[in-house]
Amino acid sequence: TDYAPNAEGLAWFVADVLPRVVAAVPDVHLVVTGRGGAPTHPRVRAAGWLPALDDAYAEASAVVVPVRRGG
Repeated sequence: TDYAPNAEGLAWFVADVLPRVVAAVPDVHLVVTGRGGAPTHPRVRAAGWLPALDDAYAEASAVVVPVRRGG
């Protein structure tokens, strides 16, 4: 989240999408990987930078890349 489009997309997802997901799946949580932090939210945990994402993908039920601008 040290790149503005990533931070913006993550903030949008947590504010606008995550509440809808929680309504449908009450025990859901979001694990944020990468440099930078994560929004303070009871359902969000920052995993930090991971050298490989294989384990994170294996543990995930879904993967989200909430980039709304940039490339």
